Amino acid sequence: MKIFTVTKNDASQRLDRFITKNCPELPAALMFKYIRIKRIKVNGKRAQINTRLSEGDTVEAYINDEFLKQKAPKYDFMSAPARLNIVYEDENILLADKPQGLLVHPDKNEYGDTLIARIQRYLYEKGEYRPDDENSFRPALANRIDRNTGGIVIAAKNAAAATMVITATAMMPPPTPLLAGTPTRMAKSPDPSYMPQVIRLALTNRP
Repeated sequence: MKIFTVTKNDASQRLDRFITKNCPELPAALMFKYIRIKRIKVNGKRAQINTRLSEGDTVEAYINDEFLKQKAPKYDFMSAPARLNIVYEDENILLADKPQGLLVHPDKNEYGDTLIARIQRYLYEKGEYRPDDENSFRPALANRIDRNTGGIVIAAKNAAAATMVITATAMMPPPTPLLAGTPTRMAKSPDPSYMPQVIRLALTNRP
């Protein structure tokens, strides 16, 4: 049995997706059954598969230990170099200038040294990313460019920023270069009026 506490970065997730991320060895059919027979509950009560979780909720999982995710003794991102060229950063996002030759995400040939691994190491060493405090969120990239292309990539430090930047990116027309100016500092809660300017800046070099 394990009790999970829903964090800010896990809020608004569906119960089934939350369980899938935290108990990856639990078969989906068994998860659905456990929710139905109340072996998986939210705040001590019966929940539905599509129940939306809120910050502070407790998810009680009465399941065998074999299905519970084990914490890795070592963080994979710590094997990445500490080299990172940051062009802008606030409490929600980070804009990094990716050099040519560096992957943004792991592939079958390269797992350790990627842009996202460097960013996660940087945030971990700053104390802004604490994997043990998170149930499922990890700092994530909102756009990507090819290995052999250099340019600006946006990284979201929290789930709210990730959702907003990815949504805004999808709605943006083809980027046009900014002539001048530095993005204003982002408020603690991402401000929609702020995002287009940041995204235009970040995607200027998009292939």
